Order: sequence, then structure tokens, then C-alpha cells
Amino acid sequence: MIPFFRGQSEEKMSGRHFERSASIARGKKNVIMINLFRNIRRKLADDNKPLKYMRYAIGEIVLVVIGILIALQINTWNEDRVKKIALQEYLKNMVEGLNQDIEGRLTLFKNINEFRFYSMLYLLDISGHEPNYFPDFERDKDFVPVEWLWKEKIPTQFDEQFIKIAIRWMPITTDAAGNNKTTLDRIKDDGLFSYIEDPAIQSAIENNYGIDKFRFGIAQGHDIRKFKHDWFDAMNSAGFNAEYIKDPKEVIEWLENSPEAIAKLRNLASNAKWGFESCDVLIEDTQQLIEDLNTYLLENK
Repeated sequence: MIPFFRGQSEEKMSGRHFERSASIARGKKNVIMINLFRNIRRKLADDNKPLKYMRYAIGEIVLVVIGILIALQINTWNEDRVKKIALQEYLKNMVEGLNQDIEGRLTLFKNINEFRFYSMLYLLDISGHEPNYFPDFERDKDFVPVEWLWKEKIPTQFDEQFIKIAIRWMPITTDAAGNNKTTLDRIKDDGLFSYIEDPAIQSAIENNYGIDKFRFGIAQGHDIRKFKHDWFDAMNSAGFNAEYIKDPKEVIEWLENSPEAIAKLRNLASNAKWGFESCDVLIEDTQQLIEDLNTYLLENK
């Protein structure tokens, strides 16, 4: 029994000795580390290195910040360059579109409205009513419509064929005669309008489409449709079909004796006059805008 207890006692003593030895070792190690950090701190303090390291760290931070700012500036410059290139293409498309508007819809609607107006002056004249209802307008006695409407000057005497054509074209409305705004809308939607560096060009574009809105806007469209419907109602009430006139003499007799019909005819004539004069104004302004845009594009290649 004695050996057994002696063995246990020896094991316990041995374990306690090991733990004590390990604790002493850890303590010595901690002391060594503490002393090491104290020596480093003392050396840094002696050499004034914390200030040097702080200056170094601040310098690194400043360099990083400068690098970020330069990168942002380069990115902004690149984005501006891309947007300016896109704007140039849009403005070129705008010039092309405006030229097409002048050669196409504006000229077309100007021709139609001029023919409508002069043909209605003719109807007023041969029905015995004062054609000079428009004192601010100087009548062109040598006016010749475009060939596809009428191949010669407006007649001065009774002409059955001309009366049929005139009455057929009277209610033809042109309330959508303005310039196409697609390119301008895209420029604004893409946030590029402010990249037009010349305020005069910005104003010229806005003014052009402002003329368009005023001359061919919602209010004018409403008036045009009302005059058109009033004229159709008057003709239908008198038993005529505007699309097909069997006897032009009957129409002239009706106009001679119907002040209501004459009033509606004059409304349509006023609309036609407004229409071709509006086209003239818009064509002139659009031509100037095209010239200004071409100059701007050359100066900002």
C-alpha cells in the first residue's frame, strides 16, 4: 500500500512542480516582451520617430486623397468628353432633321394652305362677296399653286373644275405642320442640353420650338378642327357633299345667299392664311437656326 500512495504523491508533486515551472517561464517571457516594448518606445521617443512616422502617414494619406481626386477628375473629364461627342451627333441629326422639315412637311403645308387661302378668296369673289376681308394681306394676283394642286394661275372667272378642287381642299387641315421634336427631346432626356456651351444657341433652339408650339399648338389645332366641322355641317345641311360636287353652280348660288356659309368660309380662309404665314415664319427661323448650329458645330469640333 505504501508504494501506491508514494507513487500518487510523487505524481502530484511532479505536476505541481511542472505548473510552477511553466508559470515562472510565462512570467519571464512577459517580462521580456514588456521590456522589449519599453526599449522600442524609449528609442522612438529618443529619436523623435513618432513624429516622423506621423508625418509619413499623413503624407501617404495626402497622396492617396490626391490620387483619388485625380482619378475622379479624369473620370469626370472622360464623361464630359463622351457627352460632348454624343451632343455633337445629336446636333448634326437636328440639323439634318430641320432641313428635312423645311423641304418636307413645312413646304408641303405652306403650299396646301396657300392654295386653300387663294381658292377661298376666289370663291368669295365669284359669289359676289368682298374678297378683301383680310386688309393686312396683299393679294398676289400672279400666285401659281404647286403643280400637283393646280397647274396654272388661280382663275378669275367661273371654272367648274377649279371650284370642285377648291371645295375639296377647303377643309384639309394642317395642325401638325411644325418641326419634329424627337432629337431635342432626346438631348434633354439624356441631360445634354446644358452641354451646349453657347447660351445663344440654347435660346435659338428653344425659340424655334416655341414658335412651333405657338403657331401649331393645341389651341390652333382646336380652332382648325372646329372650323372644319362647322363647314362640313353647313354643307351637309345644304345637301352638298364636299368630297364630290355634282353642280358647282349650285354651290356658288348657295354661297351668294347664305351669310352663315360665308362666315364659315371666311373662318376657314383665316385658318389657311394663319397656316401658310406660320410656315413662312417657321421656315425662316429654322433656316437661321440651321446656320447657327452649323457654325457652332464647326467651332466645337
